[in-house]
Amino acid sequence: MVSSKARSVVLLVLAALAEVQGFASTCTVGSVGTRQHHSVASAGRLTCSTIGQRGSQRRTSGLCMASDDSAPFEARLLACFPYILPVLDGVGSGRNVYAAVPAVGEAVYGVLGPALAIWNGVPFLGFGVFLAFTFAARNTELSRLVRFSLQQAILIDIALIVLGLLENVTKAVAPGGADVFATLQFYILISAVAYSLVSNLQGKEPNEIPIISEAAQRQIGPF
Repeated sequence: MVSSKARSVVLLVLAALAEVQGFASTCTVGSVGTRQHHSVASAGRLTCSTIGQRGSQRRTSGLCMASDDSAPFEARLLACFPYILPVLDGVGSGRNVYAAVPAVGEAVYGVLGPALAIWNGVPFLGFGVFLAFTFAARNTELSRLVRFSLQQAILIDIALIVLGLLENVTKAVAPGGADVFATLQFYILISAVAYSLVSNLQGKEPNEIPIISEAAQRQIGPF
């Protein structure tokens, strides 16, 4: 699974993406003029409506909301789509689960079989999707719910790649340990994706995944 050349290239660009992480989350707000005889203790606090009145021509529907409860249903569905990236990359890590419960493996590959055939058959398709998601996550014309899910799906995929590398390293030393990493990878994938899908369908930002959600928030910024 991690032997794919596309994943090796992903790791090479990971360092470069980290370098620009701070820029993605920087939001510069212009200075606010003060009036005489009034306290300036809270002058730095601006509401989303104030920012919207400064003449920005970007579409801001839903972007100022931490939890986009007003997102239309089609936007909620669109926010679920990015998680196909870690699913297609990580579904093979469940081999021990499939061996123990064959019905689970049959169901998974019955549903994902055609998509996996294309995913694994087209060279560098995974890497291309990875880059497309990276650029789309910075498109502020998309709702925050969608952009957050794009970025979070990328980070989940990176976490799975790291675990997959550890699995390969451990396999050479202790084969039993490799199975542990593979199973851990699978459970992380299922838990993170299931939580994210349920939250998105409810119109809520799935921002409670430890470490990963915090990193996603920093990279897409506050809006």
